[in-house]
Amino acid sequence: MPTKICVSEHLWPIIRWFKSISNYPRSIKFFFQRGFRGYADCDCWSIDWHISKIIAPMLKQLRDNKRSLPSNLTEQEWDTILNNIIAGFEASQRIQNIDYESGDTEGMQRDMITFEKGMKLFHTFYFNLWD
Repeated sequence: MPTKICVSEHLWPIIRWFKSISNYPRSIKFFFQRGFRGYADCDCWSIDWHISKIIAPMLKQLRDNKRSLPSNLTEQEWDTILNNIIAGFEASQRIQNIDYESGDTEGMQRDMITFEKGMKLFHTFYFNLWD
């Protein structure tokens, strides 16, 4: 018995292509806004999500390519602090994306604790995040 195929399944790639083209002008606008002022209008729609998305990779690069560290810390202590801050921002992304199985409240609670710990360290060492 032949399988019944929905016409929309065949049209979806075409529809998706046309929708992506309609987004090009906005994408170009956002590209230039980021180049001129450092952020785009769309970044302001959810500043917390945007910051969480960009800061974790920046902190990883700082950790991996560091040439200096706070004078009162050893390199191992500084790496631990940076790892905790990174884990906090990554937990923030999971919380914002609701990246959990249905009913997994324990996972979200663990991420909230990780996030809060990372934010306390971020606050404490904010002026040390330079290389």
